[in-house]
Amino acid sequence: MTRPDDAAIREAHRAGWEAAMNTLNPSQRAPWPGMPPMRHGVRAPLPTVVRTAADLAHAMRELLDWTGAPSLRQFADHSQGAVPRSTLHDALGGALPKAGLLHDFVKACGAGDDWIFWFKAWTTARDNATQGETT
Repeated sequence: MTRPDDAAIREAHRAGWEAAMNTLNPSQRAPWPGMPPMRHGVRAPLPTVVRTAADLAHAMRELLDWTGAPSLRQFADHSQGAVPRSTLHDALGGALPKAGLLHDFVKACGAGDDWIFWFKAWTTARDNATQGETT
């Protein structure tokens, strides 16, 4: 499966939750819309209260901890090269990642069903960063 480009991701976001869910195979869907996947009886953390790239980085670290807190090298190997270690290091340090990298990160963490929540958080962080540059 190829990584969607930023335009495709934006279009899926605009089309809404139902359209995004309809693009998934039934085996990829959560039990019902909005239900995060579970690991060891614990639901995947969602990126709530994200306003900045630093907030997004914090949420990404929480999701990485949920996966069992592998090293960045182990995680990069697990993602089969879709999430480079150095780029992930930058994103976890507070740099705003590209939407495609965030998509691959969330998917590799096993929380791909929550992508729409992560995309909304990324969009908020990006928009706030853009407003900060023009102000």
